[in-house]
Amino acid sequence: MLNIHFQIKSESKLNSLLKEQLDPKSMLYFIYNDIAVCVFVCHNYDQGEWVCQIPFHPPYEKQPTEAQCLHIITHGLVGGSDSTLSLEDVAQDFDIISIKPWLMNGFIADSYYTTSSDQNTDYILAGDAAHTFPPSGGFGMNTGLQDVHNLAWRLALQYHSPVPTNKSLCSRTNFSSYEKERRYIAQQNLSLSIRNYQRVLNIAKSLGLDPAYIEASNKLLNIFPSFLPGAENKLDIQQDLFTKAVKIALSRFSIFNSSSNHNTTTESSSYLSSSKTHSMLANVLLRPMREILRQGQGLPLLFPKFEIGFGYDTSNNMNEHDGQNNYHDDGSQDTAPYTSFLKKGYRLPHCTMQVARPSSLLCSTTISLTDIPSQIHTDLEPPNFALIITTPTSSSLLTDQRWISVCKRTCSILHEELGLHVKLVQIIPSNVPSILTNNVKQGDSSDTDRDEHIILNDLHNSFHELLLSNNCVHDDQTAESCASSILLVRPDGHIAHISSLGGVVAFESSNLDAISEDLAQVLKKDLSEQCGLNWKVNN
Repeated sequence: MLNIHFQIKSESKLNSLLKEQLDPKSMLYFIYNDIAVCVFVCHNYDQGEWVCQIPFHPPYEKQPTEAQCLHIITHGLVGGSDSTLSLEDVAQDFDIISIKPWLMNGFIADSYYTTSSDQNTDYILAGDAAHTFPPSGGFGMNTGLQDVHNLAWRLALQYHSPVPTNKSLCSRTNFSSYEKERRYIAQQNLSLSIRNYQRVLNIAKSLGLDPAYIEASNKLLNIFPSFLPGAENKLDIQQDLFTKAVKIALSRFSIFNSSSNHNTTTESSSYLSSSKTHSMLANVLLRPMREILRQGQGLPLLFPKFEIGFGYDTSNNMNEHDGQNNYHDDGSQDTAPYTSFLKKGYRLPHCTMQVARPSSLLCSTTISLTDIPSQIHTDLEPPNFALIITTPTSSSLLTDQRWISVCKRTCSILHEELGLHVKLVQIIPSNVPSILTNNVKQGDSSDTDRDEHIILNDLHNSFHELLLSNNCVHDDQTAESCASSILLVRPDGHIAHISSLGGVVAFESSNLDAISEDLAQVLKKDLSEQCGLNWKVNN
């Protein structure tokens, strides 16, 4: 590929023409004409910053000169000979900043984490250092940001490790878990990028421009016989033949140059839907492309499942791939909408919460449950985990101080044994009777308790409804027992543990310490599997 980075002058005729014809909300413009096939990417509509991407096939294709690039851009933007602006006029209206070739490919590093031979230095990869994707979909930056989001709390956790001797062990387990989680997501996103690129190629194929033809031409040119006249100038002849072949392939688009036809470089719904103003040949050429677009098989740009619905599910084999970094997915659900759900390894979804008891950590009376650990965190603290407990309206656990004591003691055990800072978040239903709400609000009114035991009101009961629809109601469990649930949420907002209370602890026991120990053991098991956190603080 070849990137032509250019900037249109703000007061130019070209800029005025484009503002009349183009929608400022649009970003990508795919151009097929008899001069070139290209994609115009609008980086900044107001400032006139654009990139023109054109296929480039060295060594048999020469890199276009600046004058040729001017011609490609002009013909692509305003339609060449059909435009009211001449090439000379337009050439004065923009400046070419750079012309750079690049190779469209994708790779994922074999490992995201390693240590030096002397075990004294850790090396961790994230972002473009760990993976590169084809730009079809724009997943590179988002995937890199997700990497850092997953990595930052792990680095902070190691930095705040209470015992120096735990730091190396923290690296081996915590960062190995980072690699396992994020490399799997990179495999998914790389495969999605490739599928998205194939969707773009399907449009070109529908217009008779199959990339396979380029590959076949290159193979033929590569076997140029040495005994033919002019063999000493082999490359020049090969490049000349390739240029002629490309011109023949693009000549089909010359049918749109007639003044009676619409310009193919202007994107408009009327152009795609109208058949009266096109010749019979033009309609035949456009029919397959129209059918692809009619079925919604063009280039999608929204992928909720991958953008906000991604997760780290250890119940699946997160290392399942074919050895070539290709995650197996048929692509049928690529653009499926995101629906809120609760599952271990996935982000805690948005649910509107009302602060039921004031806390110095929460500056608003209404918050979202998404990323709750970061909302109850201060700059001076290690990364926060959130232990979320929920109870139905009729449950005696709602205001049972024994249950609250068990949860607080569990948080203390996780801190003592793993060095984790865990805050208790209690979510009560919106229809809690006022007498119960007042009882919950009272309790220990100290600032420390209010910050370590956050109480939220499920404003629309959306979180409790998610719990009931979370497939956690079994034959031996009632809906109410399922609504009494416990979740442990990581600092990055992903769920490390989720279960109904009845499936975790037995409250028949009067030994609260024993109940706390049992609950802590269950949570530590998931912390080990989910986060690689399995070291022990030495007292």
